[in-house]
Amino acid sequence: MSKNIYKVVIDLLSMLALLAAIITGFKLHKEVWHLHVYDDSFLWGTHETIGLTLLVLVAAHCIQHSFWFRNYSKIKVEKKRVTAILLTIGIITAVTGILLMCGSHSEFISHTHYAGAILFTAITIGHLAKRWKILKAIS
Repeated sequence: MSKNIYKVVIDLLSMLALLAAIITGFKLHKEVWHLHVYDDSFLWGTHETIGLTLLVLVAAHCIQHSFWFRNYSKIKVEKKRVTAILLTIGIITAVTGILLMCGSHSEFISHTHYAGAILFTAITIGHLAKRWKILKAIS
């Protein structure tokens, strides 16, 4: 496979994983507040597995753009602001998710993870929409 095909596959898998993580996350959030969640270990496991898969796919996406990161200091602030915010929110969401997986029962961490995931999704949709023409040209 060519390099571009790998990029498209990783991007598509990332989009699917993000969608699945959001769906299972909203389901978990609903369950947590109705106190039914502790009985549904399958949903927890599914969300955690999808979340870790998404983390790996986003890391692979960043590795594919290593040239951009190597030249980060040369890029105009306007061109990197959204990506920097996206990466920061993604890291916060990943760290809080891992803390929750490791047994944290902190309400602050839980709410931070939930809000971070929503922000990450919204900014990712904008990130994708801005590049949609590029993605269509590659495929």
